[in-house]
Amino acid sequence: MVAWSSMGITSTLDWYVRMVIQVKDGRIRVQQFDDGNVFRPGSYSGGVSVSATQARVYHLDDYFVDGIARKMYYDGCTKFKQATLNTMNSLEIAVQKKSDPAVKDEW
Repeated sequence: MVAWSSMGITSTLDWYVRMVIQVKDGRIRVQQFDDGNVFRPGSYSGGVSVSATQARVYHLDDYFVDGIARKMYYDGCTKFKQATLNTMNSLEIAVQKKSDPAVKDEW
């Protein structure tokens, strides 16, 4: 999720991330790819109309200038990065548990 503030209102966009996992000869390679934003329907509140945002229009690169997150997007990008790292750490722990012979395979 990427968040930004405009005129005191915080908005968020959920994100599609494609994860490719390859296993070969007892090794594993995990790659994640930015697949853009999730569709957000339009809304109307307090006399203000907000148009819908189509899916996969924005990508993470749009929120950076010279590799640095634009100030209004910084918090959302930081949370997104942490969520990605948490996913990778969870996957690593799960793979390590499966390689332990004492762990029963539940497939």
